[in-house]
Amino acid sequence: MKVKQFFGLCAAMLLCLQIAVLPASAAGRFSNVPAGSPFYESVTYLAECGITAGKGGHSFSPERPITVREWAALLFRAFDGSTLSCDSPKERSELGIQRCYQNGWLGVSAAISPDGTLCRGELLLSAFHTAGLPVYNVNRRKEY
Repeated sequence: MKVKQFFGLCAAMLLCLQIAVLPASAAGRFSNVPAGSPFYESVTYLAECGITAGKGGHSFSPERPITVREWAALLFRAFDGSTLSCDSPKERSELGIQRCYQNGWLGVSAAISPDGTLCRGELLLSAFHTAGLPVYNVNRRKEY
């Protein structure tokens, strides 16, 4: 199950980093992820599992960078599985970021800047740490 979640998470990461805007589709849950897209199944799976709800208005916004807050929400929903009973979405978001940091899924710089965006390297490191996979640096010949 952990491997399946990791690949779903990687698919979400790729979608969030995609530069080109996808054409509209009436067939899918998100108007900007058409049924013929290579990401369609992954996005549909993540939505059905409650891991992503997109950006509202039936849009996933694959061309838009992802914020730390949004990434933490995806991680928390995919890997923690517990619920946070809070009065406001903002409070729930903050607690999710704290849990992700405590679990080692987010670094300090991400945790203190939740509305900042993540670069591809940060996103990759976070995904690998979340999945419990070692990150190997060929130049240093050691794991991070």
